[in-house]
Amino acid sequence: ENLEYYNLSSHVSYVGNEECSYCHKDIYNSYLRTGMGRSFYKPNNQPEIENFTTGNHVFDNKNNLHYEMSKDGDSYFQLEYRENDRGERIHELKRKVDFIVGSGNNNRTYLTNVNGYINEMPVTWYSEKSIWDLSPGYENINMRFNRPIVEECMHCHNGYNSFEKFSVNRFTDKIAEGISCERCHGPGQLHVEKHRSPNNASNESHIDRTIVNPAHLSADLQMDVCRQCHLQGEISVFKSGKSSTDFRPGMQLSSVKTVFIEDQLPKGDFRIASHGGRLSLSACFVESQGAMTCTTCHNPHEPVQDRSRDYFNNQCLNCHHPQRLSKL
Repeated sequence: ENLEYYNLSSHVSYVGNEECSYCHKDIYNSYLRTGMGRSFYKPNNQPEIENFTTGNHVFDNKNNLHYEMSKDGDSYFQLEYRENDRGERIHELKRKVDFIVGSGNNNRTYLTNVNGYINEMPVTWYSEKSIWDLSPGYENINMRFNRPIVEECMHCHNGYNSFEKFSVNRFTDKIAEGISCERCHGPGQLHVEKHRSPNNASNESHIDRTIVNPAHLSADLQMDVCRQCHLQGEISVFKSGKSSTDFRPGMQLSSVKTVFIEDQLPKGDFRIASHGGRLSLSACFVESQGAMTCTTCHNPHEPVQDRSRDYFNNQCLNCHHPQRLSKL
């Protein structure tokens, strides 16, 4: 049976990661090193992994557009230009990188901010191949420096931000940096107030209902915490008056939106952010009869790179005992 958590109310405020760090320092420091903790930041707030000296030229032959990536001090830039048949430049546009989205575990994409309007830039750094190339989707439609970062994009790639209603991509106030603890635990106002109160008499034998601990949710609601961002599908339809920011851990995701998934995708064809869908189709998940979740094997507080292959093999062996395994 699921507990009723007090921070599901829309009247409970978000407080930010730093408030969590005062009592949960070790978890906080570990989380900041994960992919989610490093999901969104300003240039030079994370180690530089890009190559700005060689291989920093990308050509979009469909649109006859060249791109060069450069660095000047602490600033990153992308230059777009076009040449005529004689190799003479007939167009140039240079934009400064204001934000980077992506930890770099897989890639880094770059954003520009013009009076609060956030747009994607045309070229991405792909870490596995260590190359620059057109940003995802740009190989089909090159929107140059004008691809808007809408509220739902920002919601899943970053912490909570103030979005200007009725705009497409304008954010007000200071932009957050990194997916926050509250994305998976819900808003922390009540939790902070409780534990700062001089009258607080915490009882560790009882579950604290001022903050959601996904471990105490049903398996399906645990999965919904992850599926809010890791279930892309073909299209998401929000309930009337709802947006991505209305979901709070502990709720059913279907109370906020319906995600439509194509039933007959070719084998091995999954959408880029449909980890939850892929897991639900796996033999492990099906055989678990609803008991398995993402965190059965994956600890969201720990950087993957800190764990060896043996660690993940042992996660499998927790269920697949060696005596039951066929010889490979």
